Amino acid sequence: MLPANTTMADAINSPRGIDISAGKSTIDLHTSDIVTNVQSGMAVEMANLTGKLSSDIEPEMKQPEFGQPNRKQRRAMDRKAGKPTASQRLNDRVQTQQRLNNFYKHNTMWDDLANVYSNCAALLTTSLTSVLTDLNDAAIRQFLIPENVSDIETALRGLTGDSENMSVTLAEINARHKGNSGTTRNQDETSRAHLIMNDYMAWQQRYEALIKPNFAYLAEQIGHAVNRSVQVAKALQDQADGQAQDPMVVTDVVAKEVAA
Repeated sequence: MLPANTTMADAINSPRGIDISAGKSTIDLHTSDIVTNVQSGMAVEMANLTGKLSSDIEPEMKQPEFGQPNRKQRRAMDRKAGKPTASQRLNDRVQTQQRLNNFYKHNTMWDDLANVYSNCAALLTTSLTSVLTDLNDAAIRQFLIPENVSDIETALRGLTGDSENMSVTLAEINARHKGNSGTTRNQDETSRAHLIMNDYMAWQQRYEALIKPNFAYLAEQIGHAVNRSVQVAKALQDQADGQAQDPMVVTDVVAKEVAA
């Protein structure tokens, strides 16, 4: 409330101003005291002043700042700079959504993952099975190069152990998408499928680093043994064909074929 004999103008010009302390203001616009103390003429004057200020300020607010381009000028500048218009940006968003919808409708990511798993499993199984089958064949094993037998046994243990470990890892990856087929239906499924594919790629890199070197070495040694067995078989066949040679000569021929 204004002090007695104090006008609104006096209060505004006072160094203290009008007391509007938080919690309990001395000016309450909803009480009858203000209505009583504020003269009707002063209220009219303030209303007129407020209206004038509003009419003076509003047109200026609608205008761009001095030296700044207006909307039409900005559009012209954007076109000159090659920037897409609002309608072009909207059209781009619509086309992007259409492509996404088409992808979710026609992609084959779950089926692709199933195929990758089958290929990895076949690769791992074939590598180990083929080596074990050959090395368990006495006809091949007896023709292994003797000085390489120790290295062959070491490589076989490495191949067997790594194959077992990688078989477990492969089964764990497969369990994350087993039962899914066809298309991924949304972004979450697509992201999950991508992560699984990355894990298959990492598995294949481990195969190249761990399995393939031992498999290649063992396959090479098995190949040498097969070649040695073929040479011996040929020498024996030549003997059986009735070549008139001393038995010691035939034995020497066989030895020379094996050594070659």
